[in-house]
Amino acid sequence: MINKLRKKVLVAVSGGPDSMYLLNKLNRKALIEPVAIHVNYNFRPESKTEEQLVSKFCKRNNIHLHIFNVTDKVLENYSMFKNKQHMAREIRYDFFVKASKLENTSIVYVGHHRDDFIETAIMQKEKSEDYLFYGIEKKTVIKGLTILRPLLKLYKDQLVVELENQDINYAIDRSNFDSKFERNHIRNKLLVTPGVQKEAIFFQFQKINSSRELKRKKLNKIYLNFVKSNYSRTFFMSLTDENMKNLIFITVSKLDMRINLSANKIESLIAYIKAGHGSKEFILMDGITLSMSKNQIGIKNDNR
Repeated sequence: MINKLRKKVLVAVSGGPDSMYLLNKLNRKALIEPVAIHVNYNFRPESKTEEQLVSKFCKRNNIHLHIFNVTDKVLENYSMFKNKQHMAREIRYDFFVKASKLENTSIVYVGHHRDDFIETAIMQKEKSEDYLFYGIEKKTVIKGLTILRPLLKLYKDQLVVELENQDINYAIDRSNFDSKFERNHIRNKLLVTPGVQKEAIFFQFQKINSSRELKRKKLNKIYLNFVKSNYSRTFFMSLTDENMKNLIFITVSKLDMRINLSANKIESLIAYIKAGHGSKEFILMDGITLSMSKNQIGIKNDNR
């Protein structure tokens, strides 16, 4: 008998331990109806095996599953994104949007855990001391979807132990340990970091985030007024130099957290806006540009 009170949600499932743990956990909740969404990028020989693993689990547990296979044609359509990881992200979230419309839900659960939080925080800290929040937030909005991350309180090894206790199969993506990628270099270091030390790192970032919460709220208010003004140059020019820098940082971060904002780049953006005009666009990253008219800052984000 179908429980009509169950709330339908999407669950991003790669086949890895984090997403398999999350899908299994949500499927056991009485008031949630999980719908699995899986992207097979066909980048690796193991991709088909991972797809089959997810499909088998969903069939055995009566979970509806949407699979998107990335073909050469799809890659051609996203060829404007030169960075492979950036391309994969755009493909993934565009698929999530399509699945959300089919299932009539805007909620997507993803399996980021505490190790992911620490990895992200370390990467951000190495780029800048000015982030108002380090790590991964429990709830964000991407392309109109509400992204929820309920596993941030758990470490990956805790998830693996639970999966093995329940005899649930999962896949290991070996490319996650290739140190040529910055995140993987940090990940490999954390693999040999004692749990107590990792927890200390986590709480260090929590302390920083907590100390900046009031500033984050004040700047968010400035940001909302900036958006309300339709990105008015007059509004921007009325701010203090410090708030100009902060507003640039929060605005660009909300566009895409992966944009690298060095102090020099922020100064260049401020100078570009103060000039008040310009025939050339300021390129922030693939698909995201900023332009200037006399009293309006134009922001174009082709990734949404």
